[in-house]
This record gives sequence, structure tokens and C-alpha cells, in this order.
Amino acid sequence: MIIFDPRNRVYISSKLRDTGYTSSFGTRLSRNPQNHRIVMKQVHGDKIVKITAQNIDREKFQNTDGMITRLNGVTLIVKTADCVPIIFADTLSSILGVSHQGWRGTLLNLPLKMVNFLAKEGVQKENIIVAIGPSISACCYKIYGDRLDLFRKTFPRYVDRIFIKNNNDIFLNLGYLAYLQLVDAGIQKNNIDYFPFCTSCHKDHFYSYNRDKSTKRMESWIAKY
Repeated sequence: MIIFDPRNRVYISSKLRDTGYTSSFGTRLSRNPQNHRIVMKQVHGDKIVKITAQNIDREKFQNTDGMITRLNGVTLIVKTADCVPIIFADTLSSILGVSHQGWRGTLLNLPLKMVNFLAKEGVQKENIIVAIGPSISACCYKIYGDRLDLFRKTFPRYVDRIFIKNNNDIFLNLGYLAYLQLVDAGIQKNNIDYFPFCTSCHKDHFYSYNRDKSTKRMESWIAKY
């Protein structure tokens, strides 16, 4: 379950909270974390980096859309405004992760690649807890032309579940597609929290590029101290 914290004006995954780590999905009204921020220079790709004591002092991780760490005292941050933020955690291996996927990262199967990256670090897939954060939903994300064809060709098994037709328009449920990718990657369904609201619809809480063409972003994060 994902719940709203009115004091800090963020959304919190109860599954992640139960891990003992600190994590939140930010809103346009929330305060961004300031403790040892690790920020990616997101490019809608599929590069994933491991944050270690040797590379932690970089100001930004270039051309990166996913990262993991075992370090204490750092805050992994993902910035979004319609794209899908995903937070990963495993208490047994003390590993954390975040990823950013818009339509390009989704086509590149970044959620699947994050799970496989964690598995290569020795994490058991059945122990990974995942929360999918606020993103644009099928009510607002109209898709057509070459982009629609790419999704149909890349995800033929999901066609009847990720698209909604309204009159002559077709809409894509990007967050639900991330959920399906995670399940296919080996994540247990009861270990996934899924955010129910659309960033484009809820102007009071979220920035949305689709709605406003704004360059402002929400920050979502996870940390252990």
C-alpha cells in the first residue's frame, strides 16, 4: 500500500517502510532530502551504476538511469515528472536501488535490467521489495505512430493489458507496464507496491511535463542510516 504523509507531503510505500529504510515519492510540495545526495544525469537510457566508496564523490553520474548501493548514509535520488520512478530494496543483502524509466527506458527493459543487475550482486529475487511511484497513466498518455508500433512490437504479450482505446485514440499505461516487467523479471507480486494516481491528472500534487510542459521535477528517494 502507498499512503500519503501530510506532514512531509510525500507518498510512502508501506512495504518499503517495513524494511526499515527511509524512502519517499516526492510531490511538488515536499521538501527534497539533503543528506549526501546521489543524483543521476538521466538520459532516458538503460545504464545502471553501482555506488561505492570509490565513486561516491562524483557530483552526478553521467548518462545514468539506474543505480544501486550497499553504502550507509547516502540518499539515492530519481527525478521524474510523468516518467516512472522505481525504488528497490532488500534487507537481507542491505542493498538499495532506484531507476527512472520513461517510454524509452521502458522499451529498453530497464526494470528487468535493474532486477538482473541486483541478482548479479548476489540478491535473491524473491527478497527484493519494489515500489513503483507516481507517473502518467492510461487516462492521459496518448500514444500513436511509430512509438505505438514500437511498444506493440516490443511487448506483444502485453498488448491487451497495457493499452486502452478511447474512440479513435490509444492510451498507454506506462506504470502498469513496469509492473508487468518486474513480475516477468522474477519479483514476487506481493513484494510490489504500485502507485494508483496519475501525475498529469493531479495538478495539486505533481509536476507533469505532459500537462504543463514544465521542466520542474519531483524527487523520489531511498536511504539507510
